[in-house]
Amino acid sequence: MSQIEYNIFLNILMKVLNFHAPIKKKYLRANQGAFMTKELQKAIMTRSRLRNIFLKEKTEASNTRYKKQRNYCVNLLKKAKKDHYSSLDIKTLADNREFWQTVKPLFSDKVKSKESITLVEEEEIIDSDENVAIIFNSYFSNIVENLGIVADEESKENKLQIDTFHDPVESANVKYQNHPSIISIKERMGDLELPNFRFKTIGYQQVLEEINNLDSKEALQKERHPH
Repeated sequence: MSQIEYNIFLNILMKVLNFHAPIKKKYLRANQGAFMTKELQKAIMTRSRLRNIFLKEKTEASNTRYKKQRNYCVNLLKKAKKDHYSSLDIKTLADNREFWQTVKPLFSDKVKSKESITLVEEEEIIDSDENVAIIFNSYFSNIVENLGIVADEESKENKLQIDTFHDPVESANVKYQNHPSIISIKERMGDLELPNFRFKTIGYQQVLEEINNLDSKEALQKERHPH
């Protein structure tokens, strides 16, 4: 079966399936979160009712009642979220589906950052996006040179010794053994003995065993059709 024939078959199959067993769509309201409580639901309903009254009457008293209830809802919502997420079972979050269902309400695509970057260069305030971008580009493009690291001359002198290594890892170890960053790490770590780390050659059978031991359910997301 060619790709075109398969696409035609798939299109017909989906039309028939959607006709006899259509995919149900459900719109979730903001008050249907996992952290929602009956107390919070009632408070939100009262807030909506007071808001409608305020929009209709336009009086100071109705505005005060609405704002008071709104602030109460905000505090109650924070408390409900805190209680819900602090009591979650970590084991349930190991499942990929459960994890995203839990953390998705924490994200929002309705918020856009409007913060701008302001720099002070030699007592001059720079807030133009173009000038800020030029300064950042100049700084980060020369950041390695600005570190003041002197080239490892010893490794250059030992180039012939380095070239004798067939293993690129061993060659890199000798080449950069006196690099300032390596010396700094050794000074910070002191005499701490670390276990040796080495690569080893593996075969086809070892890779196959590792793949077979993977849990296939970890990355699967099944699309279910109600029947």
